[in-house]
Amino acid sequence: MSKPTIATVMPNYNHAAYLPAAIESVLSQTRPPDEFLILDDASTDNSVEVIRSYAGDNPTIRLIQGTVNIGVHAAHRRLFELATCDYIDPMAADDLRYPRCYELALAMAEQYPRAGILFGKMVMSSATGIPEATLGASAWMQSTYAEPEQFMREYLECEPPSQSLMAATFFRREPFREVGWYCEELGPWGDTLAANAIALKYGACYVPEPFACWRKAPGSFSQKTSIDPRATLDLINRAASVMRSKRFRPYFPDPFVKRWKRAYAWRTIKEYWRCDNTDEIPLGASIWTRYRHRVPRTLEALSLFWHRSDPSSASR
Repeated sequence: MSKPTIATVMPNYNHAAYLPAAIESVLSQTRPPDEFLILDDASTDNSVEVIRSYAGDNPTIRLIQGTVNIGVHAAHRRLFELATCDYIDPMAADDLRYPRCYELALAMAEQYPRAGILFGKMVMSSATGIPEATLGASAWMQSTYAEPEQFMREYLECEPPSQSLMAATFFRREPFREVGWYCEELGPWGDTLAANAIALKYGACYVPEPFACWRKAPGSFSQKTSIDPRATLDLINRAASVMRSKRFRPYFPDPFVKRWKRAYAWRTIKEYWRCDNTDEIPLGASIWTRYRHRVPRTLEALSLFWHRSDPSSASR
């Protein structure tokens, strides 16, 4: 049996400042990718020059240069369709890969070829690149292949409902194509839903080592939870509806969808009230400072329990 192959695919729009570190983190892998596809989505900065400066010395890199901006979803879809390897690593242009992630992931893929996704720990950093937290699968201290039932029981039902390790997740191409790539109507949650669906059919391989560093940029999904909780609740309701749809019903049992929706909604309201994921409350602030910010939010937080979803805002 031939050894598994992996493609790194990276859409880019005006991220020239981050590209050198991102590209070099891929090129320095102990097990380099078999394909490295970078789609520049009609950037107006010097991104193309940066990419070409690396592509000239690295034949693995293939630049797809767009003349019209098509947006992140279309850019991802085009890259997924162009990739020919067994596994796909969708990498953001401002993220980083740790040096052994492909080596470790593909070793598991060779041992468990049925697994639909391969993932590891994800380091969250500030916008300036300072590490803030490391997320992973708390139930698995050793490298693990989890059958679908085990993935549900020991990962989805154990971790926070909002947890997403997508920066550290690689997809087996055929199951990924089977679910239609990312679920674009869910916006920032579309990649997570696709990964969970695949794992609930084919299982998942997990390695308890850092695979990726995800940069928490201003305006990220986690920060929008506190700024605009109604948009997050709309997204949760839309995601539950998608999971119950004819397309995804075979992957997601309805009792799980009910639990996930309830837990995620409650967490969203609580985080809004606590001012989590914002800079409103400085680290180490006194209890009086904390409550001075929280008290005005109390009535608003209570009103969120009766919020009716606006489906049109779910994919924003």
